[in-house]
Amino acid sequence: MITPFDGLGRPAADRAIRFGTDLLNNGVNGLALLGTTSEGQSLSASERMDLLDAMIAGGIESAMRSNASAVASCCCHPTSMKR
Repeated sequence: MITPFDGLGRPAADRAIRFGTDLLNNGVNGLALLGTTSEGQSLSASERMDLLDAMIAGGIESAMRSNASAVASCCCHPTSMKR
């Protein structure tokens, strides 16, 4: 899934939630978050975690069907294990 950014170069959580939900509601079985064009590696760990937290809080989990899954790109194991 492409990560949308705002005019200041920050991840746009509201747009990501709408886009991810739209994809899931239209037949996509899973999402690869923060990883289609290496945008995950260009963001800080806190930016990645904040976006993922916002997507969960925004209902992306409830939009996922039982057979859907999501993965997120992380740079290293210690960063991945922070939350």
